[in-house]
Amino acid sequence: MKWLIVVAMLNTSPSQHTDMYAFVGYPFPNPTTCKAFVEVNEFLIVNIARSHYDGQPVDQIYCAPAESVFEQMEKLQQKGVEA
Repeated sequence: MKWLIVVAMLNTSPSQHTDMYAFVGYPFPNPTTCKAFVEVNEFLIVNIARSHYDGQPVDQIYCAPAESVFEQMEKLQQKGVEA
């Protein structure tokens, strides 16, 4: 199973949704290596995610199973939400 870094942005709008940024091009073989990468590269990960959301602050960084991330992205796209 592959694992991905997923960044949850801090919700600063009244829309009640949370913007997410997934690093889909960089899968990890297990959660341990994913978490180790996040620990060493947190500053870079935060800056990349913030650059895609006009400087919006980061709330949390997760390592999630790639299959789950892609399933959620597909569900959002079916609802017409950009994913």
